[in-house]
Amino acid sequence: MKITHKLLLTTLMLFAINFVFSQEQTNSDTTLSKRIKKNETFTLDFRSCHSCGYRWIMDSNSDSTKLKFIATTSVKNSEHQVGGNETESWSFKGLKKGKYQLIFVYKRPWVDKIQKKEIVNVRVK
Repeated sequence: MKITHKLLLTTLMLFAINFVFSQEQTNSDTTLSKRIKKNETFTLDFRSCHSCGYRWIMDSNSDSTKLKFIATTSVKNSEHQVGGNETESWSFKGLKKGKYQLIFVYKRPWVDKIQKKEIVNVRVK
């Protein structure tokens, strides 16, 4: 009987450790670089799951003063996949030469916890 309790406790501890480390990995930042010419448009594609409630949101700390936001669209990658696998696309146009940083967070709008963060460094020549 003691062995069963120890085995159960060990299993629960391993599960908890795995859960903690997997949560840390999903919150890691990714940095992308984009180089464009003045007045050129570009699109950023992100994987998403709208049916799960998650959306990509441009962070208010983004420096988009000289980048014109054009549109955001979403396309399902498969009609038959459970959980809704989609590609969310954000389109911009470079209005003025310079270096700009766009920050996107992937989260449910009603929850503070951020699942992913994408930082995009844009250089307009």
